[in-house]
Amino acid sequence: MSVEARSYHRATFLAIGIFVGVWLLLIGLPIASMLKPRNRTTTSGGTDHMPHNTLAGLRALPENQLLYPGAVVLQRYGNDPYRNHGLQLDTWGDGDNARSGTYLGVNATQQQVLAFYDARLRSSGWAPAPSLGGPSTEIAVANWQRDDLALRVSVLYNDQPDARLPTGALNYSTLYTLEFSYSGQPAPSRVP
Repeated sequence: MSVEARSYHRATFLAIGIFVGVWLLLIGLPIASMLKPRNRTTTSGGTDHMPHNTLAGLRALPENQLLYPGAVVLQRYGNDPYRNHGLQLDTWGDGDNARSGTYLGVNATQQQVLAFYDARLRSSGWAPAPSLGGPSTEIAVANWQRDDLALRVSVLYNDQPDARLPTGALNYSTLYTLEFSYSGQPAPSRVP
């Protein structure tokens, strides 16, 4: 084989090797990043190893234990993420994300309840987020976001029997829910 032919073959093999290497990098890095466990930096500067897109992860949040003084837990609900394969199966459009909620009853005004959460959440690094409206059982709603987490505080009507409400809901002047979800989106810039 002549020197020119060997040089041509080397150049061809080198070009093929570079092409395959670049292709593997372009395909391999995204796949590797999907398989790598996500550690999330918290607002306190630490790292939280609990995955937030799980029911257990959301229930482990300290804010999930933040209750208005004297509030009574009436019922807990929630779900781990599920896949709906592109179908819009739920009201809020985030069926692929985990959700954790709690029904609470308290003998306080809705203004007192919302002011309590406003003060505590702002001091914990949460920012108010836009409201998307809600079902007809809500009197007032406050939405919050921190990092990739969302929190909805909803004051509900409880002046008449409603099968959707937990047992004991009529025994309190204010019925409200705390609902945490993994938004998968970074928080918008802070609202003053």
